[in-house]
Amino acid sequence: MVSRQLNETFIDDDSPHVTHVPLQSISRLAPFSALIISIIFVNFFLIRFYILERFLLQKVYGKTYTQMDETTRRGFVNHHIAGATKILILVLAAYPFIDVAFGSATFHTPFVGSKHVSQGDILIIAAQMLIAMYVFELFYRPKISPVSVAHHVGSVLIGQSAIAISLNLVSERDATIEFILCTVWGTFLQLSPPYSFGPWRAVSNNSREQAPSTLFPNFSPTSRSSSTAYSPPRTDSSSNSSELLVSQHLRGQLQKRY
Repeated sequence: MVSRQLNETFIDDDSPHVTHVPLQSISRLAPFSALIISIIFVNFFLIRFYILERFLLQKVYGKTYTQMDETTRRGFVNHHIAGATKILILVLAAYPFIDVAFGSATFHTPFVGSKHVSQGDILIIAAQMLIAMYVFELFYRPKISPVSVAHHVGSVLIGQSAIAISLNLVSERDATIEFILCTVWGTFLQLSPPYSFGPWRAVSNNSREQAPSTLFPNFSPTSRSSSTAYSPPRTDSSSNSSELLVSQHLRGQLQKRY
C-alpha cells in the first residue's frame, strides 16, 4: 500500500529501468542486518584461525609464509580473506545486481525462481559481506594507510546507511534508489584491480616460494617494513573514471523523478 501511494510519479517508457524501480523495502532481512554481519564476522574468525593460520597457508606457501614477520603475515592473511570474499560476492550477487539495476526485476523478484529468497535478500547479504570485509581489515591489519582508512570507513557508513533508511520508506522516498546506486558503486569496488586475488594466483605459479615476489615486486617475506611488504597496486584510473561516469549517468536519469 505504501509503495503504491509513493510511486505516482509518471516515468517515460523510454527511460532506463532504474527509473522504473518502485519505492519498496529492499528485503525482509534488512531489519536483521546486525545478525547477518555478526554471522559473517564469526565465519571470518573461524576461517582465519582454524584454516588459514592453522595449516592452509603454511601448506601452500611453505617457508614464504612461515618466515614472514607479524605485520606482513597479517596483511597476507587479510588478502586471502578479502580475495575469497570478493569471489563469493561476485558469484552470489552478480545476477541479482544486473537484473535489478539494469534488467527488469525489483528487490522483491524471486531469486532464480525461489519461493522463499528474493533478489533483495541476496543483495542485502552481499552488502553485509563487503562491509564486514572492510571492518575486518580495519581491525586485523596492524598498519593501514590513511587513504585506505578513509575509504573503508566511508564504505561501511554509506552501505549501512543505505540499508537503514530503507526501513522508513514514508520519510525516505529515495531509499530504494540510494541502495541501487550503492550496489553500482560496490560493483566497481569488486571489479577494481584485483590485488586481493594475487595470493590465489600465486599457488599456480611454478615456484611457490617466488610467486609473491613475482606478482608483487615490493613483496619480501622477511621485510620489516610494512610500507613496502606486500603492498597492493594503486586502483586503475580508468576504473575510477568508469565508476564516476556510470554513477553520474544514473543520477542524471533519476532527475526525471523529481
